[in-house]
Amino acid sequence: MCRLCRGKNRHLRHIRGLDAPVREMNAEEKASAYSEIEGIREEVLRAKRLYARHRWPVIDVTRKSVEETAAAIITKLSARQNR
Repeated sequence: MCRLCRGKNRHLRHIRGLDAPVREMNAEEKASAYSEIEGIREEVLRAKRLYARHRWPVIDVTRKSVEETAAAIITKLSARQNR
């Protein structure tokens, strides 16, 4: 793995608040911990707080095609530029 990739992984683990717990778990424990619904809910909540803190726009891409997602991005960018 390249140094840049390792840095990104480290940064993502830090954002997710997983730095310390991940080092202490084996692969099987990591997989089961991540699949626990409560862990997923907590991660989504942390992500939402991060986006809100930085005022990053969020686009729900659930059940959207790439074209629909692109259109939503363009709409958000246009609205931002017209402010």
